[in-house]
Amino acid sequence: MANGMVMAPVPSGPPTSPQQAAADQLVAEVGQGIAQYSNLSAAVAAGYRPATRTDGPMTHYLNPPVVTSGDVLDPEHPSALMFANTVDGPVLLGAMFLGPAPCQPGPDIGGPLTQWHAHDDLCVSSGQVVGRTGSNGQCAAGVHNGSTYFMLHVWTAPSIASQHQFQADLPPSVIEQIDQTGQP
Repeated sequence: MANGMVMAPVPSGPPTSPQQAAADQLVAEVGQGIAQYSNLSAAVAAGYRPATRTDGPMTHYLNPPVVTSGDVLDPEHPSALMFANTVDGPVLLGAMFLGPAPCQPGPDIGGPLTQWHAHDDLCVSSGQVVGRTGSNGQCAAGVHNGSTYFMLHVWTAPSIASQHQFQADLPPSVIEQIDQTGQP
């Protein structure tokens, strides 16, 4: 897959009614669960730390104790929170859940709707993603992360959720619009 992404297998075809209901329930629970972190200072106080650059359009804030707890889909304590870096300050966009261990996707909740993915081209330094491997498979800075966790994004910001609910990578224009207006 493009952009160094590895997709976990999902059932083919449209979602069944139970899969759609489970996906809808996950979205509702995550939206309610992460509301407590709508302010970045509350997320930081709860143990979330930058896992990606803080000077880009969006930052992923990871909570390592949550990752190691083994509770993969806890809507009140996701593995990571995603904040847009807007003109008005950080704005919560959604949550990211990591699988139970490196190279293992999490539970199949919504069939083809909730596809877990991994990035096999990330470079990491001091626990933070600092870039991607070059065409030679090497990192210019940091260390290549060869055993990445599978992840599932749940976008709860209204402007994203309507069209990109579980999308692995958002189009840059979506984040740019939020960053420029401060409106999720």
